[in-house]
Amino acid sequence: MIMGFILIIFFLAISIALLNGKLSFLVDGYNSMDELEKNKYDERKVCKKTGFELLFADIVLMVVMVLLNTDYGKSHSAAIGLISAVIIVALTFGNVLISPKIKERYYKDEFKTKKSNL
Repeated sequence: MIMGFILIIFFLAISIALLNGKLSFLVDGYNSMDELEKNKYDERKVCKKTGFELLFADIVLMVVMVLLNTDYGKSHSAAIGLISAVIIVALTFGNVLISPKIKERYYKDEFKTKKSNL
């Protein structure tokens, strides 16, 4: 239980730093881009998006920790674990499937493409 709370505090610290636009080297895919490609994206927006995702996963982990330490959690631990795993996997796959479609949202203003009305 103590190890779980230590991990949650560690992940909360990382998510707060990401929400403030720091630790961009932890963002998957952004770190491996070349400098020309990185200059197209607003680093703060990318970090903020990743920070919100990690914060939501932290909240799910906190709820699971609290539920597992109650009498209800001791009798339904498999169901709680399965539901939390499904939520986290759905968030991850949703992010992977949706991100390429809304990639333009994270461009810097000078790189945004403008659609012309013909």
